[in-house]
Amino acid sequence: MDISILSCRGQSEIKNIMRDIGVDSGGIEIMSPKAEICLVRVNRVGIFAANILKQEALSLGADTAVSKDTLTGKVKYTDCLIMGN
Repeated sequence: MDISILSCRGQSEIKNIMRDIGVDSGGIEIMSPKAEICLVRVNRVGIFAANILKQEALSLGADTAVSKDTLTGKVKYTDCLIMGN
């Protein structure tokens, strides 16, 4: 098994990769929009801002990963990974 990390790519490149894999053309049309994900890392965000950032992302269909200690207040700052397409 070989794993590669792929950066954010446009629809045409995503579709070409799926064609190379041998995906059915109908499947390409269904799945290609799901494959366009962007990741943004933000460091040292205050926990109140991080919780708002997560809620805003969720309201848009995205998500934000934060430290598990953010909700309990055990930390004052957290790094965030924003995931969306």
